[in-house]
Amino acid sequence: METLLNISFELLVWQAEQGLPVDGYYIKRTFEFATENWQEEAARFMREMSRAVDPGYAEYLMRPLASGCFSLNDYPDEVLARVFTPARLQQIFPLVMRTREWTFAQRETFIREVRPSVREMSETFTAGDLRFDIRIDGQRGDLPAAVGDEVPRLYLVLTGSNFVMPFGWREFAELYRLLNVYRTMPEAVRRYSEGAHISLALPGTAHQDAILCFDALRVFVPAEAFGELVRELTERLETGALADSVETLRTLYGDL
Repeated sequence: METLLNISFELLVWQAEQGLPVDGYYIKRTFEFATENWQEEAARFMREMSRAVDPGYAEYLMRPLASGCFSLNDYPDEVLARVFTPARLQQIFPLVMRTREWTFAQRETFIREVRPSVREMSETFTAGDLRFDIRIDGQRGDLPAAVGDEVPRLYLVLTGSNFVMPFGWREFAELYRLLNVYRTMPEAVRRYSEGAHISLALPGTAHQDAILCFDALRVFVPAEAFGELVRELTERLETGALADSVETLRTLYGDL
């Protein structure tokens, strides 16, 4: 949101500075600007805007940019390059992917055409009696991306004493987000957290162990092993080849 708003306001300021027509009434109504000092008003808005923005208000704030309020054909290439930097485009690209109403085959075709640099790899770690295998299909070895390479895809395989269960990106990403929040801001995680694909009951909530729920599978994780799981998974995704590949996959999957 912050990136998209900064893009909107930089386009607005440049348009006004060049003496091009500005739909001032629409802009002032959308952002509740008091004056037409666009740069000052935009800076104030960004400074005072709440960081908790619900989807309805977010869509409302994006209307000027999405509706063609800024005619990009009127902007020189050098200005567009300055506003739409590669870093900004990389930040908003997952949102673009998330909003594509593509079939599975269309998404696969797009990924094959883009050929992202995701290496084939696997990592394994244990937490108590549980084994977590993270496998990524992708480019083989050090060769450049080729048509025959696998479409990048991540698998999480959870192995216990009496079961082996494979999961995909959605379960992996949700588990990582939940455990990362728990590691960095434990007070922000409720004693029982229920997500779309993962649920977690912290130790002492319903049982002396932590309880991880993957759909119908419930896994009891002793408190010490739960600490190992939090540390192992989150630290592996901070730096290194696995972290880089997961970041690329997050873009492809439209994971925000």
